[in-house]
Amino acid sequence: FDFPTCCFAPYSLFTAYASLEVRKFVKGTENPIPGTRFLLTDGNGAPIGNSGGEFTTDSNGRILLTGLKPGLTVIAKEIEAADGYALDSTPKSVTVVSGEIKTLDFFDEPVGTLVIVKRDKLTNAPLAGATFQVTASDGQFIGNSGGRLTSNGRFTTDDAGEIRITGLEKATLVVKEITAPAGYLLDDHAQTVDVAPNDTQTLEFYNVPKQTLTLQKYITGSTTPLSGVKFLVRDSGGEYIGPNRGEYTTDDNGQIILTGLTPGDTITAWEKETVSGYVLDGTPQSIKILSGEAQTMVYYNAPKGSLTIRKVDSATDAPLAGAEFKVTTLQGVPVDDNEGQTSTGGVYRTNENGEILLAKLQPGTYRVTETAAPAGYVLDSEAQGVFCQGEL
Repeated sequence: FDFPTCCFAPYSLFTAYASLEVRKFVKGTENPIPGTRFLLTDGNGAPIGNSGGEFTTDSNGRILLTGLKPGLTVIAKEIEAADGYALDSTPKSVTVVSGEIKTLDFFDEPVGTLVIVKRDKLTNAPLAGATFQVTASDGQFIGNSGGRLTSNGRFTTDDAGEIRITGLEKATLVVKEITAPAGYLLDDHAQTVDVAPNDTQTLEFYNVPKQTLTLQKYITGSTTPLSGVKFLVRDSGGEYIGPNRGEYTTDDNGQIILTGLTPGDTITAWEKETVSGYVLDGTPQSIKILSGEAQTMVYYNAPKGSLTIRKVDSATDAPLAGAEFKVTTLQGVPVDDNEGQTSTGGVYRTNENGEILLAKLQPGTYRVTETAAPAGYVLDSEAQGVFCQGEL
């Protein structure tokens, strides 16, 4: 018989080297992530390979190293996440073994996106040129593209009235306008939003154009807006303003915003009809329109079954805080607030608006007496009686 001839190479050519595979997946799945950059070093910190130790995962989310010396310790650290994912810079290490392929698995969470939209309050048109500052809840500035693009947390709306911040990890963010577009009034009311992985959140901000008049309606003693209240508006000549014989209704923000007003004209507005459960206040207010200014007149409605005590300076009509009053029935029984559930002994102090609001009172006549004047003022100790019709 004839046998095939086998030729063997020298032993050194068949030395069993070790291999390492670094794998990157979407957290909680087996879906690979291509385009993630890693730094690979040995146990002494020396880079591995000919590219300074830097490698990038392929289309299968893998990096394969072959020809490694058995017993070598390899440390892998993610240095740049793929677009749309949060960086996990925690290093992992493994000691490779002759004739084996060791693996190191890494997982990245998808990141979130925040869209900030700026619009004209009246027309809903997008507004370019508004600058916002975005911070984390601890006050740290937020950058774009996962922090790779920094701007001290400042961003400006584009021609579409938008700012798009990507690469955000799970966090609570605070967004505040710091510069309004030209010709608009600054809205410095901050908004807070929770951003989560693989999620897009949108915040909308609105600017009121300058040279406007806002009629603002609140519930008495608060800054809670009251919608659905009807007003009549006239100009200096007594003519009704607007297409509906001067009638306007407050929106969800308790506002009516009037535009196209003539500088120098005096506008008078009064409440025509309030909403159910509130007392009508038909006292008119007037204001002279100034060129290029956003002006406001504020109105209040008290809930029915309530009593509002106002304290003002007799000379200037300015509200006075810190005045103390005692409220009793005609029989001298102290009146507690909130149907008697909030005990005060009948004693109350005016707030910064010079007001005290007592709600949910029973029908009847009440006596109000000032017991302590604000600092610098003379006590007005004369009691006043008032009839409350009760809550309807």
